[in-house]
Amino acid sequence: MLQIGGVSDIPIHTLDSAFIQNFDEHLLTWINPKLGRAMNRNSANKNHSKFKAILSIAMRKKLINSHPYESFKLKRIKPHSDFLIDQEIMKITSFRFDNLSLEITRDYLLFSLWAGGLRMSDLKELKTHNIFEEDGFYFLHIAGQEKTENSVHTPLLPCAVAIYKKYKKYQDETGFILPRLTQQKLNEYLKTVGDLAGVHKKMTHKIARHSFGTSICSRNGVPRHITATWMGHVVQKRTTDIYAQVTREEALFWLRKLYVIYNRPEFV
Repeated sequence: MLQIGGVSDIPIHTLDSAFIQNFDEHLLTWINPKLGRAMNRNSANKNHSKFKAILSIAMRKKLINSHPYESFKLKRIKPHSDFLIDQEIMKITSFRFDNLSLEITRDYLLFSLWAGGLRMSDLKELKTHNIFEEDGFYFLHIAGQEKTENSVHTPLLPCAVAIYKKYKKYQDETGFILPRLTQQKLNEYLKTVGDLAGVHKKMTHKIARHSFGTSICSRNGVPRHITATWMGHVVQKRTTDIYAQVTREEALFWLRKLYVIYNRPEFV
């Protein structure tokens, strides 16, 4: 028996492609009372993937004779990768929040943006031993990112350094760089942060990563292989990429250039 929405039990052997189609329509139209909206296509696809996996197990155990998903094709939409421009970054940086949770949320966003576009999954686990000084600059090093397992060695630009020093007392007590927040809460608060600061874009933590790669690096001429290294990517799309090794001197050259651009009050 299969329970749907806590309402009724449906015999699993009765499921067919028509049921899957109705399930798809339900996912895209049901309004989540907490969020006040329905889920998007990609979120619906995640639910389909989990349900499909369960039905695949049922097939292997011969609980059903045919797979309901055989004639149902998932529609995939490439997500739009938005980013913040310098003026929007300055708005978020300069706005003074009277709510501690919103202030911490803003610091999560900005720390990630100014520290190689660090992913939330890595940022929330970042500890003081991941930060060190070298050549007069602060760097963070992670032996293996949660998503890709690639190591990352990236500089902290001025705003990230300021945020790092801001939470020293918390770091001494817990070892973590920033106060703990779940990704769900963070993304909920980020919408409010954007609204209050006057930034009218879809605000999720991912925007920090896209902003670092686009606004901070690409638009300031940072070579692609250096950007990739700072973001923890492995990029070998062309033969020349294989030989584009990042030297210490080259990385420091571009780091100093970015410091000149962004070590200003409106960005810190």
